[in-house]
Amino acid sequence: DMEQAKKCVDELVAEGVEAIAVCLFWSFINPDHEKALKKMIEDNYPDIFVSISHEVAPQIREYARSMTVVIDAAIGKLTKNYINSLNEEFMAKGLQRPISIMHAYGGVTSSATSRPISTIESGPVGGVIGAKYYAEMLGHKNVVTTDVGGTSFDVSVIWNGEWSFKKEPILMRFRVAVPIINITCIGAAGGTISRIDPVTGELKVGPDSARSTPGPICYDRGGMDPTTTDADLVLGYLNPDYFFEGRMKLNKEKTIAVMKEKLADPLKMDVVETAAGIYDIINMYMSDNLRLSVIEKGFDPRDFVVFSYGGNGPMHVGSYAAELGAQKAYVLPQAAVFSALGIGISDVVHAYKMTEFHVMPADPKKITTTFEAMEKRAVVDMQNEGFKPEEIIFQRELDMKYGRQVHEVSVPVKNGKLTDGDMHALMDKWEGIYEAIYGKGAAYKEAGIQVVFFKLTAICKTVKPKTKKDVGTPVEKSDMAVKGSRDAFFRRSNGFVKTMVYDYGKLRYGNIIEGPAIIEAPITTIVIHPEQLVKIDSYHNVVFEKL
Repeated sequence: DMEQAKKCVDELVAEGVEAIAVCLFWSFINPDHEKALKKMIEDNYPDIFVSISHEVAPQIREYARSMTVVIDAAIGKLTKNYINSLNEEFMAKGLQRPISIMHAYGGVTSSATSRPISTIESGPVGGVIGAKYYAEMLGHKNVVTTDVGGTSFDVSVIWNGEWSFKKEPILMRFRVAVPIINITCIGAAGGTISRIDPVTGELKVGPDSARSTPGPICYDRGGMDPTTTDADLVLGYLNPDYFFEGRMKLNKEKTIAVMKEKLADPLKMDVVETAAGIYDIINMYMSDNLRLSVIEKGFDPRDFVVFSYGGNGPMHVGSYAAELGAQKAYVLPQAAVFSALGIGISDVVHAYKMTEFHVMPADPKKITTTFEAMEKRAVVDMQNEGFKPEEIIFQRELDMKYGRQVHEVSVPVKNGKLTDGDMHALMDKWEGIYEAIYGKGAAYKEAGIQVVFFKLTAICKTVKPKTKKDVGTPVEKSDMAVKGSRDAFFRRSNGFVKTMVYDYGKLRYGNIIEGPAIIEAPITTIVIHPEQLVKIDSYHNVVFEKL
């Protein structure tokens, strides 16, 4: 009843509502009523942000679908206003076309077509995209990405050259129905706060963060809670006169005084022991997250290399990569801004997912027709992005399950017209994937195989930056890059030891550095523990060859 619906909307607007989520039961089968509601709201209240479920999540499972559209509506107006203001500011400064927005499924779209909910968690995804690009360039198919910034430690796994997606994404405590690249995140980073646990009286690290403002004590911006960065400074890893290339001075005296008062004295320890305890605990948290992401998912860490980025990653990678038992670890030249780099090199991607039920072997004409309809929509969206139809790369997938099971497994589907033979081949291929996940013998064709979801990814490639490679003769000696030395604390040495400090900008291809050592770059610091060895490769990456 549209008249009754309008009354309801009138009451909501009178109460100050600025966004409305419309989620009608089974609307992904027949979206006409949702379309009519959206038009009515937009015609009468153009300032109201409207999110409708068949556009946001046209699929079964009402709870996840409802939460998806509600969250999309809740952040929609704020997100759109922010993006619009950015567009206006950049256009005024000479940008020739609207900005692109990163999405959590691994690509950018124009600001006009971006879906607010898909931008959640998209920042760390940029790092995974950048890691995949560099992994291909360096010849690695299996990579563990580790992003350590100020608030969190984010881990993702690239296996056989591909990332994976979260099966049932949860945002905060709400299950949602949008594709999100699989990243596990914990509160362990440079700004992580340490305190005395009021119950146990022991040192507790995290998960909350001091953020950039007021930030760690050493920033001298009003922060009075000891953080991981403060511990790094006390242990000698950070140079108080060379933070951010010397543009920011760190207050070591204040850090020591506050850490002594708040942590060391109550624990009956000295400040250095306390700082070392913080460093050890935060590294253990990071190692646990790595094991959760790699070993507990059935991967062998010896098959992987670790990519470390984020401003604080290089300070800790020597510890957590060694604990994981990976082949080697890389610190990339753009480490502190690596997620931004990944966003910058992302392809334009539109992802589509819809529910349509079929029993396998299904009618190939019906499967083809559904995919072609999705592709037509993708062509329109990509043309609006400025691409030609022939530039679009389509990737089809079907999510299928056995009868009476709940969870689906994805199988790739070839492009073009499908045949009866393709349907039988799909069933065999899907069962192979199923057994690879759940174990040989787990497949049971007699239960019947059902199609639940159609998924389509439309990709248009963007221009990638040219990465300079040094083709000269490698030089092992790194003496020319030595800045000096200072005492730094290492568990492997049972205390402070004289540690050589190197200027990253003066290092050359082939240079070898043995730990203990510290490499200072304008936007990060790399800590090399005793008995570790790093080499500078032809792309100027710092590579931990011995962990």
